[in-house]
Amino acid sequence: LETISQRSPAVLVSPQDVNFSILQVNLKKSQIVTLTNTFIAPVTWTLRFPVEEDDSYNPFTLSSIQGELDPFESVPVDVFFEPLGEGEFTKTVDIWVQPGRPSNFIGTQKRIGSVTLRGIASQNSIQGHPLVSIDFGA
Repeated sequence: LETISQRSPAVLVSPQDVNFSILQVNLKKSQIVTLTNTFIAPVTWTLRFPVEEDDSYNPFTLSSIQGELDPFESVPVDVFFEPLGEGEFTKTVDIWVQPGRPSNFIGTQKRIGSVTLRGIASQNSIQGHPLVSIDFGA
């Protein structure tokens, strides 16, 4: 676990690198990223995919993009990889935090770090399923 912070507030993010490995095209896989408020006051967090010039397709989605955390509270965020075509994919999700709640923000929202998402999509159904066994006979 690593704390990402440039000053208060501090949010612990785990993991910071999410690797989905190989998945068959048109299937969906999920993993969890946990955000923990290590600040002594409530914080509001936002997750954003940075806008990039080649952002025509993003196979990653998030179960939540914004929320509030009380002091020392944690929240799991599901990250989904659902590729529609073959390829290797890498995206980052920026983490923004603002002290307080929407009704009484303290200070300004700051980018405190990012999470890297990786996955490989393949048309080959066997490659994406390591538990498949094939009997070629004796």
